[in-house]
Amino acid sequence: GSFQPVGADPWPGHRQFGELFLHPLLIEAHLGVAFAPLLRGSLDGIPASTASALLRGTARFKRGVLTNVTARALVADRLADRDDPAGAVLGDAAHGTEVMAAVVRKTSDLVRHLATRRRETAWTGYQDRSHYVDDSLAVKDAVVRAAIGEAGPGTVVDLGCNDGRYARMAARSGRSVVAVDADREVIDELYRTVRTSRESILPLVADLADPSPALGWRLAERSPFAERVDAELVLALALIHHLVIGRNLPIPEVLASLAALAPSVVLEVPHREDPMVQRLLAHKAAGLHADYDVAAIEALVAQRFHVDERVELPGGTRTIYRLRRRGAEGR
Repeated sequence: GSFQPVGADPWPGHRQFGELFLHPLLIEAHLGVAFAPLLRGSLDGIPASTASALLRGTARFKRGVLTNVTARALVADRLADRDDPAGAVLGDAAHGTEVMAAVVRKTSDLVRHLATRRRETAWTGYQDRSHYVDDSLAVKDAVVRAAIGEAGPGTVVDLGCNDGRYARMAARSGRSVVAVDADREVIDELYRTVRTSRESILPLVADLADPSPALGWRLAERSPFAERVDAELVLALALIHHLVIGRNLPIPEVLASLAALAPSVVLEVPHREDPMVQRLLAHKAAGLHADYDVAAIEALVAQRFHVDERVELPGGTRTIYRLRRRGAEGR
C-alpha cells in the first residue's frame, strides 16, 4: 500500500512524486509551458526522459533540473523496474532515515521556491465589471444570494467563476464551493486568495467545452469531470454566450449539461445586443448563431427547467434566471 515502514531507500515514492508533481512544476516554472495538457495525456505523469527532452540547453542548469530531471533521465534504463530513482542516483549513500529526510526536505524547499511569471489575460482584470451599468450588479448579487440561501446544503459549483466573486459569496454562506474557470491566471489568483482566507473553495482549471475525460484502465482510474461534480446548485453567470458563440456549442447541449450537474441552476443570459456578445459575434461570419436569442433560449430552458425567478438586469441587455430542473421537485 501507500504506507510502508522506513527502510533503506531515501524515499520509495520519489519517482512517482517527480513524474506527477515535480517535473510538471519545473516545466512550467522554467519554460512557461502549461503542464495540464501534458498530464492529461499520461496517467502516470511526465517521465524524466520526457522532462529532460523539454528542459534542455540552458534550462537544464536552472534550479532543480540537473539533479531531479537530467540525472534521472541518464539512468532511466537502470530504473526501469525500480521504484526508488533517488536510490539509484545516490547509490550506496542512499541509506537510512536521515537521507530520506534530507531528500524530502530538499525537494520541499525546491517546490516552495518555484514560481511562474504572472501573465495578463482577458480575464485578469475582470473584477472591475465596468460593463455592468447602473445598479445591475447589485441586482445580480441579490438574485444569486437568494438562490444560494434557498438551495439545499450541498456543494455549490461556480462555472466560469472568473475572480471568484460569487464563489466567495457562496463560501461565506457556509457552503462548500467548487470554482471552475478555463483561465489559469484567474484560478491561480483565486487559489492564492483562498489560501489566505481559508474559505471552503476548491479552485479548478477546467475547459468546460473540453472537460477532463475518464482515464486509466477501463476508463475507471480517473472519472470524467461531470461525474466528479455532485452539486446542489450550479452558477452559470454570463457563461452561455462564451460556450455557444465562442466555442460553437449547441444551446440545447449547454442547457442539458447544466441540468445534469445539479437540480438548481442560476443562469445569466447576456442578450444578443449586449456588448460582450457583440464582441464575440464580431469574429463570426454574418448569419452565424442566429439562434442565439433570448426568446429562443427561454423556450429551450422551459423544456428542462422550471423558472422560479426571471429578472432583467438594469440596462436591459442581460436576464438572470433561477431554475429548478424538471423532476427534481422532490429533492
